[in-house]
Amino acid sequence: DQITQISTAQAQDFLKDKETFFIDLRPIDSFNLSYIPGSISFPAGKIYGMLASFSEQIPLMAKIVLYGADAEDTSPSEVASLLQMMGYSSIYILTQGWDGWEHKRENL
Repeated sequence: DQITQISTAQAQDFLKDKETFFIDLRPIDSFNLSYIPGSISFPAGKIYGMLASFSEQIPLMAKIVLYGADAEDTSPSEVASLLQMMGYSSIYILTQGWDGWEHKRENL
């Protein structure tokens, strides 16, 4: 099982798949302002206290797309490793994060 980096275009394709869960790792204030449609907020800074809730909401076999603020945000990689230890195997990281998604959307 490996963690796969995906582009914004690939993430847009994943959005069409109802079996894919988008997980926003940014602080809740940022999430409340705007997010990828259908995303669930699990702020990276609070993820350890939310693991039980995470496993209740997200099936082990689900595809998971993690995203942080931008390409420099390391929280998606850190959370991906944690999720692997919990038994999740289909984990993707949106390389450019929220900033890349927003930039792509603005340029459509």
